[in-house]
Amino acid sequence: TLGVGVAMFGGPLAWGASAPTAPPQRKTPSGDLLETVPHGGLPTFAWEGGPKVEEVYRYAAEHGELLAYIPCFCGCGGIGHRHNADCYIAERLPGGAITFTSHGGL
Repeated sequence: TLGVGVAMFGGPLAWGASAPTAPPQRKTPSGDLLETVPHGGLPTFAWEGGPKVEEVYRYAAEHGELLAYIPCFCGCGGIGHRHNADCYIAERLPGGAITFTSHGGL
């Protein structure tokens, strides 16, 4: 009986202890969150925003060059944004990782 108890209760505890954690986030001076994820991933704030927010962040990751032709009208030029792509992606890193900004999902 002791073995069954350990298998039933110890297994989930061990899994929870080894479950992956969310990538670290940091804040910009303007209050937006930044999160760097591997190629093909999305930041946690995109997942938490629901399907529509996930969709726009995925689009920005795949078509950032198109968003660079679209001006932004939310007034974010004061924080250094040049175009609509900057509202979603702060940086593309070598190897394909992307640093996303929460600005576009707010």
